[in-house]
Amino acid sequence: MIPTVIRLDLAYRDHSNHRQCKDYEFSNTKGLTEDSIHSAFEKIGHRDIIPYQFGLPCDLAPTLHPDEPTYEGDHCYIEITQLYMTDNAKPQQHLLHCDISDIVDAINQGGSEEWFTLEKNIKADKIAAAKKLLLDEGYTLTSPDDEITVSLSDEVKGDDIAATLNTKSNLGLAISFDGYSDCCSEDNLGTPLYIEKYDGKLRVLVYADINSEEPSHVIDLSGAQNNRRNGEQK
Repeated sequence: MIPTVIRLDLAYRDHSNHRQCKDYEFSNTKGLTEDSIHSAFEKIGHRDIIPYQFGLPCDLAPTLHPDEPTYEGDHCYIEITQLYMTDNAKPQQHLLHCDISDIVDAINQGGSEEWFTLEKNIKADKIAAAKKLLLDEGYTLTSPDDEITVSLSDEVKGDDIAATLNTKSNLGLAISFDGYSDCCSEDNLGTPLYIEKYDGKLRVLVYADINSEEPSHVIDLSGAQNNRRNGEQK
């Protein structure tokens, strides 16, 4: 069977068992088969649905994301209460009309890229706000990807700047600063300062010119070796 219309009943619930239901109707302009539509929706199940990810209607929940808590301890989700198809349904004005094939494609691909990007940005903003709060309180932060972030205070002007030490590679230590970058990186993601051991020498590479791919200064730290200092003291 190749249905012309798919009807989807969604229900929103939160921790207080508040329930709000709504029916939606989608057209099937690309002629998807009933089996392909069923298999797509089986992938996302019946609970903890995030309609944003798949282009589904999302005007049921009071929050930006239906799975985000409205209150502390809250658990919100969108539930698919019914899915049915027909080839002779008459359009109803109170239902939303759009092409179901785009939604099926998004589900089969694991989600909508547009809304995954939005979700990623929302999480990034929350992480940035949490980092700022902790840094302002004097904490040193370690992220899951082995980055260490500290706050550097300006004794003259009294303001702070966040400095991040990237320890992913054992070839060197990359240090980045909020508001600074390098020629080959996006804003705030570059490393104006890089420390490495190369050809037997410990050295610091300084990228002080954001318009140049080459370091503006290469500082050899060989003169700071312990054995030389100890030798001069004897």
